[in-house]
Amino acid sequence: MSVEVTGALVGWKRVPSSNGIMLTIQVAGTAADYAAGRLTRVSVALNDRQLRSLTRDLGRASTSRGLDLRAPRRWWQFGRAKSS
Repeated sequence: MSVEVTGALVGWKRVPSSNGIMLTIQVAGTAADYAAGRLTRVSVALNDRQLRSLTRDLGRASTSRGLDLRAPRRWWQFGRAKSS
């Protein structure tokens, strides 16, 4: 039996394992569900191949939306020289 959950991503937790990760995501169906703390938790085991594939796909989705995946430099690092 297949169950479809539609809602907003609230958060996630990643737990490493010997062959990949266990990813648990929290989804709120409505704003009222979020306010009341009624969240649906979905846990998924991902092996290394699946994790790489998901990472590439999310990277492509971010790029297509114009998002830069690299973190901006912190303000206090602009004046510091790079140490190599």
